[in-house]
Amino acid sequence: MQIYSIALLIVAFISSLCTAYLIFNANKGLDPLYVLSSFILTVSNIGYYLLSDSSTFESAMMANAIAYLGGIFLPLILMIMLASFSDTKLPRWFLASITLINIGIYCMILLSGRFLIYYASSSFDPDSPLRLVNTPGLGYYIRVVVLSVEVILSIFFTVITIMGKKKASSKTMWIFLSFMIITIAVYIITSLIGVSHTVIAFFFLACEFALVFTTSKFMLYDISLNVQKKAIMEDTKGFVTLDKKLNLVGFNRSAAQFFPD
Repeated sequence: MQIYSIALLIVAFISSLCTAYLIFNANKGLDPLYVLSSFILTVSNIGYYLLSDSSTFESAMMANAIAYLGGIFLPLILMIMLASFSDTKLPRWFLASITLINIGIYCMILLSGRFLIYYASSSFDPDSPLRLVNTPGLGYYIRVVVLSVEVILSIFFTVITIMGKKKASSKTMWIFLSFMIITIAVYIITSLIGVSHTVIAFFFLACEFALVFTTSKFMLYDISLNVQKKAIMEDTKGFVTLDKKLNLVGFNRSAAQFFPD
């Protein structure tokens, strides 16, 4: 086994530890999208390890499909998270449509060894750092359009959050948006200079650390909710909200028992 493959195996292992940490904290009210994102990153990193260690065309195509899980679904999940941070409610028809499109694209990737839709052609070169030499097909260009929409919307949600001066959310949003853009940039650069796409695994690991860091830093795990919403959801302590004129604005369930019917 090559040293580089061993390094990718270590990356995949550390990614799995990050996912385990987030799953352990899921019972503390952690946003499920954090766990889902981490799981996808871990599976992708396993795919990159398998791709670096593949010796046949079939194994390389399967490893490539596994690695592509992050490339397809992570931008979608991050876009949804960024929309939530900005208090933007995405229409259900839009979420359903873009999710189904992404699933369809991933199915094309899974079947790319049999049907030349996502790739117009594919070949295996064991002596090349890229291993797989793929020529983009129709499905690939559809993916480029969908990814462009996801990135543009993610940038938009981040900008309106900054304009709304939600500093707690905007800092986290910048972290996730940066990883999305950097990963895409790395993919483009590695394609142009002929370097293996498996280097993306290291950026995915950095994103795993960002997920762990944000969930550890914020005691109220779902940072898409403001303090008032969190107080309303709190069951163990009573909270009463007053405005500047000391008028009662609201209270949570625990505080409700102190008020007469």
